[in-house]
Amino acid sequence: MMTVEGWAVGEVPAGAPSARRFPSHRITLAVVLLIRLGFLLAFHVHSHLVGEDGFNAAPYGGLDDGRYYFETARILANGEQPEYVLNAFPHVLAFFMRLGMGDLLVLKLMSFVVSSIAVVLAATVTWNLTRHLGEQARRLAVILVSILGSLFPSSVFWSMNSLMRDGWILSFVMIFIWSTSTAGPFVPRPIRWAVGLAAILAVPIDGIEVVEALV
Repeated sequence: MMTVEGWAVGEVPAGAPSARRFPSHRITLAVVLLIRLGFLLAFHVHSHLVGEDGFNAAPYGGLDDGRYYFETARILANGEQPEYVLNAFPHVLAFFMRLGMGDLLVLKLMSFVVSSIAVVLAATVTWNLTRHLGEQARRLAVILVSILGSLFPSSVFWSMNSLMRDGWILSFVMIFIWSTSTAGPFVPRPIRWAVGLAAILAVPIDGIEVVEALV
């Protein structure tokens, strides 16, 4: 069976124990991400049904940062200056709004794609860091990471329930970890480090002082 850094390419032999005992780690990853997407869509519909316009409608209530991010981004996209900007996320959303992606659901789906990158890279890193284990154990490790990364309760009921920046930050962190440690020989080392450093430098862009220095 041919292998590529990060994932196995080809079919597991029919009589292999891992084929009988554990489902494919790639199939599991795809399934849990689809379940995560289902939560996002269900929360979005429920929010509209209870009059929250697509924002946080979780049973536990509380303030919704997503509404602030969306409204602030819309002001920025219109060329106006809001009263205050807490971090860079509204600027990111405003950029996409100027590209015609101003619908809340579209922005939430985009955030879902970005947060999914973190889960995929976490699964890839797990696969690469468990080379010393048997294939069956490696598959199980990736399955567990995929499930926890996609369906961890606070991630589902917080990040998927509104327009949040948490998934973006986590994805930047995972890009750094992946690119600097397990990207593989098919990516030249200078490119890996450049991508990794660019990703990790994006994480501290979280305070109003940095935003004001950029705009």
